[in-house]
Amino acid sequence: MNDIEWESFIQMLNKKGEKVNLKKECKKKGVGLDTLYSKVNELNHKEDKKEIAKRFLSMHPYRPRDVKEIDFEQLMRESIIEKTSQSNLASRYRITKRTIQRKFAEIKETNPKLHDIYERYCSLKKGEELDAKIIQEVCEEFQQQTPVSTQNSLKNRREEFLKRLQDLEQGKKSQQNANLINHYRRQLKRVEQQIEEEQEKE
Repeated sequence: MNDIEWESFIQMLNKKGEKVNLKKECKKKGVGLDTLYSKVNELNHKEDKKEIAKRFLSMHPYRPRDVKEIDFEQLMRESIIEKTSQSNLASRYRITKRTIQRKFAEIKETNPKLHDIYERYCSLKKGEELDAKIIQEVCEEFQQQTPVSTQNSLKNRREEFLKRLQDLEQGKKSQQNANLINHYRRQLKRVEQQIEEEQEKE
């Protein structure tokens, strides 16, 4: 696609709103998600196109794929102790409910005892309580977490990408490494773009 077609495509995505499936829309056009964000970045550096980019980034900000800062076993204990829902936890820790569901499912394998208590907690009817001994046991192993700010999370990810790039650039030269270097450069650009957006909000 040429620049005019890209601009039109991004505006179409903006009209569809934040629920639009970006991967699906990119597939229809035969383009990659990384390329889409690269084109949004280009618009973001053109004064007369900045608003188009800003609208897109406000609906589709960069979100790290993994959530290394969060201990999901502690999150499960927090849910039991505070009687709080996955939706509330998702909002508190700025992660998706789907991520919580996926990570909680993994706990069934890594800590079946805790997962069993959580399932019993989820199946309680209104007015019912878990046994006090069970709650005490959960409390004894609980450590409150402090949600990492979006800005710090993004900065941590930037450092991670810079380190990976440095390792790859110092390593053996190969086509595979060249492809990985390009991938991490694109990801780094996306993170830095999002850091700029967050700073502007402040």
